[in-house]
Amino acid sequence: MDPPPHPVEQVGDRVVARLDGAEVDTDRLRELTMDLKARLDQGGRTFVLCFREVDFLPSACLALLLMFHQDTKPFQARIILLNCQENVALLLQLARLDALFELAHGDPFQV
Repeated sequence: MDPPPHPVEQVGDRVVARLDGAEVDTDRLRELTMDLKARLDQGGRTFVLCFREVDFLPSACLALLLMFHQDTKPFQARIILLNCQENVALLLQLARLDALFELAHGDPFQV
């Protein structure tokens, strides 16, 4: 039985996705990024991915995030990786992905 998709909520141009579980599943993240890309056509311009529960991010997931970033570039969309645990934030910084994605803490509808 497949796990349910990550919850996604859109309010205006802000799209919030909550990644649940300690480790992000590559197939589920692929489905999520496809859903988020579709929301570009629905006016989504600020994408907030909540990483509060995530303590491990496989390299394949980093590649999916990079592809999502490329898809959003023509729309000048913002991608915010929210509430990353210290080890995930460090991984993103070491890979220099903090130059592409905003790393922030707080409420997903306030950042």
